[in-house]
Amino acid sequence: INRIPMPPNSDGTGKVWRTYTNSTFVKPVNIWPVYTDYQDIQAQAEAVWKTAMPDWDHVGVLSDVIITWGGAMHCVSRNIPEGVMHKWIPDGTCESGACSAPENGFTGDCKKNDDCQGPDWLCKCNDCSSGCVAPVNKCGGVTYDGCCTLEGILKYCENNTIKTVDCGSWDKCGWDQNNSWYDCDFSGEGPDGFPKTCPGEGPCGDVPADGVCDGDVLKWCQDAKVNETDCAADDMTCGEDSDQKPACVCKDACVEKEAQCLDYPGGRSVCREGEDGCLRMVSDPCDAGFECQEGQCVAQPQPDVVSPEVGFPDSGSADTGAPDQGAGADIITDGMGGGRCSAGTTPASPWTAMLLLPLLFLVAVRRRV
Repeated sequence: INRIPMPPNSDGTGKVWRTYTNSTFVKPVNIWPVYTDYQDIQAQAEAVWKTAMPDWDHVGVLSDVIITWGGAMHCVSRNIPEGVMHKWIPDGTCESGACSAPENGFTGDCKKNDDCQGPDWLCKCNDCSSGCVAPVNKCGGVTYDGCCTLEGILKYCENNTIKTVDCGSWDKCGWDQNNSWYDCDFSGEGPDGFPKTCPGEGPCGDVPADGVCDGDVLKWCQDAKVNETDCAADDMTCGEDSDQKPACVCKDACVEKEAQCLDYPGGRSVCREGEDGCLRMVSDPCDAGFECQEGQCVAQPQPDVVSPEVGFPDSGSADTGAPDQGAGADIITDGMGGGRCSAGTTPASPWTAMLLLPLLFLVAVRRRV
């Protein structure tokens, strides 16, 4: 496999893909596309062609305009039917991360409507007879796009073998935007999903900057050290967020507004969204006079309350068996709420007795005199 560079494709439309490999072989001539700009990259591409096919003549054809039509020497040399071309299967639309498509249309995952074009796939790989078993990466996580070691060694995987190039230092190994891989004499990180540091060789070992889940513990590399947070401490779990990156995410073990009764009078819990956006069962007991039935607070019927009528029998009533106390009988209370009868007038107050004692004393003195 020979690696050949690509010229920039940033024309603002996202639909022009300049390439040096869209060529046509007319043995012993290789007719390949070239462009007005990017002469330095073109020279590198021509050198790769000559190294790969030293016995062939390599003829460049200016393709600044034709490449905007969706191809170059290879594509335009094929048969193109006359007439108006219509799509075999109409495009679908992306809804909630999945393609909603017409009959026989693509129904896979998506992020935008442009991902939902064309027919449905017979399988998820180029060779359906292979069973679509993912090839084993024998390079220890190093990919074809490459990575850099702290010592400035460029590494990339080719044919399940790690290839290395000494760039001299960490600052001289970086992302090549034009070719979309790591290379020498460049610097900086690649886009998301293409970390610069080779697996296991960064300051944080196997912990990447984007993070990794260790059970319910989220770990990530920042400021040349491993940082971590226990998701379970916030009643969350470690998983993937909407951007498919490791993060503390909700467990959502209940359905919003779902309610259930608890094992005590009026006890009830309801599923509600918390400040962190997670759904949890929270206590929501029923009010007094209500009880929980199948998750709902139901009013309970109250018994009728009858005030007791307190009365006393007439004096001398035959049905009480009490003796006739006469008209002077008084009703007094014994302090315990019960009524009892006492014959005669109400007893004199103690103050009355104290006033009578001096008078009796004077009467006694006069008799003696």
